[in-house]
Amino acid sequence: AFQALCLDTLAAGAVQSFVDVMYLACNGAGGSQLAQARDLLVRAETARRRGDTGVVIATYGALAALFAGDGSRRTSIYFLERSLDIARLVHDSRAEMDACRALGEAHEACGDAARAVAYHEAHKKLAGGLEDAGAAATAASHLVHVFAKQAEVAEAKGDLRLALDKYMSAVDAASSSGDAATMADTSYHAGRLFVLLGEAHMGVPLLLEHVRWCHGW
Repeated sequence: AFQALCLDTLAAGAVQSFVDVMYLACNGAGGSQLAQARDLLVRAETARRRGDTGVVIATYGALAALFAGDGSRRTSIYFLERSLDIARLVHDSRAEMDACRALGEAHEACGDAARAVAYHEAHKKLAGGLEDAGAAATAASHLVHVFAKQAEVAEAKGDLRLALDKYMSAVDAASSSGDAATMADTSYHAGRLFVLLGEAHMGVPLLLEHVRWCHGW
């Protein structure tokens, strides 16, 4: 079946798709998943030849979704990166923003905080350029989540200064989230750490912000 799949791909003149099928097979794809991927790859390659970049970007997104399971996230990221490359090549800001959002979420799921932050920040910047307040708020919420998780890890290790730095980044991101509960939570944790570090004069204003957001002052 695999040999027939490869021969059919070459017979269709889809050389790049054949290369990708081999890559996927070497990385554990098989059966119906590989057959679906092959069809999507051929569709993307055909669309690219006729200059239909919208179909190419959408098809790479479908490929990323096909491999979004825990064991295939790196493959999913591979296709999202290709989608992003094409979006940038044709200056499609909306598609670029969507790809950055998906890549931020994918790296977040993989535990790669640095890359997740980079893509979420790119998502937020593109949303601002497109004047898409909803997308900007979504990006900000993702940034808060990543920074807060980094802070929790640092605090658990006893590195309160690093934890504070991450919580302050979360406070900054929360200001763009539009969510009162998020702003209250990040202000509380940053204020608490300032107090623990003996810098109450810095922590009290943040703790008051926490109370203000909680009670709508």
